[in-house]
Amino acid sequence: MGSATTICSDKTGTLTTGRMSVVRVGCGGIVYDHEHDDRFRKVPETFRNVLSSAVVINSSFKSEVEADAQGRVVKSDGNDTECALLLLANNMMSAGGAVAGGAKHYGDVRKQYPLEHPERLSIPFSSERKMMSTIVPWDAPGGRWGGGGRKVYRLFTKGAADFVLKRCGSVMNADGSASPLTADRRAMLEEEIAQFAGAGLRTLGVAYRDFDQQPEVAGAGGGHGADEWQIESKLTLVGLIGMEDHVRPEVPEVRNEIFRPSGN
Repeated sequence: MGSATTICSDKTGTLTTGRMSVVRVGCGGIVYDHEHDDRFRKVPETFRNVLSSAVVINSSFKSEVEADAQGRVVKSDGNDTECALLLLANNMMSAGGAVAGGAKHYGDVRKQYPLEHPERLSIPFSSERKMMSTIVPWDAPGGRWGGGGRKVYRLFTKGAADFVLKRCGSVMNADGSASPLTADRRAMLEEEIAQFAGAGLRTLGVAYRDFDQQPEVAGAGGGHGADEWQIESKLTLVGLIGMEDHVRPEVPEVRNEIFRPSGN
């Protein structure tokens, strides 16, 4: 081993904790930080409403997470990425307001849209599209719990940020409206994605699209409707989510020991 110049090691779960956490959220042209923005409670209410609803509705019911009063995870099951997103939703909902109709926990949102909901339709993740979607009935504007809006069928999409951005034609504003995604705004978002990636973050994009009638997905339930690419287009970008798998606390010390000069 004295002449070894390279050491190869598994990363996830070995050098890192194997547990994802959300550390940045970008929406409305502003990037929010987990530590400096009170666990994302300072994100504007309109964005918190759509983001928390989107990540809960468009996730597997097999993913479950529990945290203590300080937000530290004490138990998680299922997909690590989705568990981190569910914890993000809990933090956003705990800030109050009209977010998710006053729901305080992602379980409250799931009760609104159980798997057996007759108007719920899921489009599974694929490695080719690098995204997944869920369609549910929604009151627009103001969201499912806002009331007074017209009924639409809202598609919530999440996936690799660069892939999602390519499918977007508009971007959500702080007042809940949507503006066309201009070339300049797209370039700014591409730079934001690059900055997230440069910080070593796994970056997801969250978007939505409203339909007047429930779209029929080709192959779903024997349907002969549009394919996933057609449905997951003309999206409105809600925001970007940056996640990381923290390095185990003992790793820096071990690294220093490995590279300690011989004889010292």
